[in-house]
Amino acid sequence: MAITLQQMSEAHLLNVQREIGNLREDHRKIEEEIKRLTEYFDEGVKVLNQSIATETVNRSQDVSSVFEG
Repeated sequence: MAITLQQMSEAHLLNVQREIGNLREDHRKIEEEIKRLTEYFDEGVKVLNQSIATETVNRSQDVSSVFEG
């Protein structure tokens, strides 16, 4: 049984359609990962900034106690 050009074209287009679906799913997963990493990054920056602010306050208090005595 010979495969016709039409059958080959249909099979090819089905493969293209399947690949489009795969890429859309990959895109969805990548978007989720970007969101997760962005939230992680933002939280890390927030914690770091709080740590820096706390360290600055502690150093100011240490310096001022030197001059009070």
